[in-house]
Amino acid sequence: MNIDHDAHRDRALEAIQNVDWFPGESINRISAMVSGRPDWCLSRQRAWGVGIPVFYCRGCDGPVMTPESIGAVYDLTLREGSDVWFERDASEILPPGFACPNCGSADAGFTKETDVLDVWFDSGSTCRAVLEQRSGNCATPPMSIWKARTSTGDGSIRH
Repeated sequence: MNIDHDAHRDRALEAIQNVDWFPGESINRISAMVSGRPDWCLSRQRAWGVGIPVFYCRGCDGPVMTPESIGAVYDLTLREGSDVWFERDASEILPPGFACPNCGSADAGFTKETDVLDVWFDSGSTCRAVLEQRSGNCATPPMSIWKARTSTGDGSIRH
């Protein structure tokens, strides 16, 4: 994609200024990358990745993310894998009679969020969640090794 089309580069550089960067000097690297690269490959909103488990009520358009809805996604994902989010309709994921916590409707139905979880966030948090579940703590190997790698520069490509 031509990053300069429709002022994308300028808008991206402006948006970068509105982010709290940690560490603070990392703004220099991302600014240089955005200002200096001639083209960019856009890959967000692709059909791969891990779905964000948010539903929307068709009655009031309100977002729905409750312990019950998250539990339904979690249970189904354990049984059938993470692709189930893309393979099933909201009515097949939520429990029968599930009502919108915003408007109370159980009849209007629900849609699913179509965005995917950022691949870098997903890769780090999924690893941590699995290892914590298996060992009960992240201080024991292999989690301590993973934490050491990411804190010593492995994450420098993740902008």
